[in-house]
Order: sequence, then C-alpha cells, then structure tokens
Amino acid sequence: MFDVLLLELVLPLQVDIAWEVDRLRWAGPPALEVQGLRAQYVHDGTQHLLRIAQARIAQGQYQAEVRLQARAPMALALEARGRVTVPVGAVAMPLDFHGTLQGALAARDATLQLAAQLQPAPGGAIAAAVAPRAQVTASLQPWARQPVLQ
Repeated sequence: MFDVLLLELVLPLQVDIAWEVDRLRWAGPPALEVQGLRAQYVHDGTQHLLRIAQARIAQGQYQAEVRLQARAPMALALEARGRVTVPVGAVAMPLDFHGTLQGALAARDATLQLAAQLQPAPGGAIAAAVAPRAQVTASLQPWARQPVLQ
C-alpha cells in the first residue's frame, strides 16, 4: 500500500516539552473536544516519548504513554487507561478501560499486537453480573492494504 518504508524518525535536536491545553476542538466530522489536556513530549535522539497525564473526552478521563524508537526496528509501545461514565437506564455507570499496542514499525510486514479491556469500575452501582464488559485482541499490519489480520 505504501511505496516508502519508514525506517527512522530522528529529530536533529533533543526535545523536552510539557504543555497544558484547556480545550482542544476538532471540527470533524466527527466533532471531538478534549478538555484539561496535560502532556509531555520528549525526544532524546534514540526514542520519542509522549506522556498524556490527563485528557477529558466526553464523559471520560484518560491517560496514555507512547514510546517509539527513533530508528529501525522502530519498536512501538503504547499503553492507555481511563474511566468513562455511561448511562445504564437511569444510573450512571463508571467503566475502566486499559489498552496496549506493541510491535515494530520498520518492516513492510510489520505486525502490531493490540489488547484492550473494558470492565466495571470498582464500587459501581450496577451489579457486576449485568455490567458491560469487553476484551479485544487483534493483530494489525499498519502498512498492509487490509491492516487487521485477526
């Protein structure tokens, strides 16, 4: 699908930037608004690191950390977690989310492993037996025409 293979993403300087954004709006479609964004980006010549300490999106609060090697094999490691509140009947139910994405990008057949879980937050008002849950795993090939393998 792609004619050029990404083998490195090296900046000519070292960077360490922390920032806060009160509100970030994407007009869309679909529209998206992020509030209370606190993050840090670091590039030390060998890797890129993005830490999102806080981001509020819709009824959720999220954190994430992404590491990417600057040179081949360009190992990628992403971990995200958060809590979202969803309506279940007349009750607001908090759900916890955790997800990871790992693999190396510097190959035409690069394969990334995705894993994510969604489960009721401790102390929720809805019985655990009826609360929504989800567990997802997938193998992704970002440079392929059909990037989802399974």
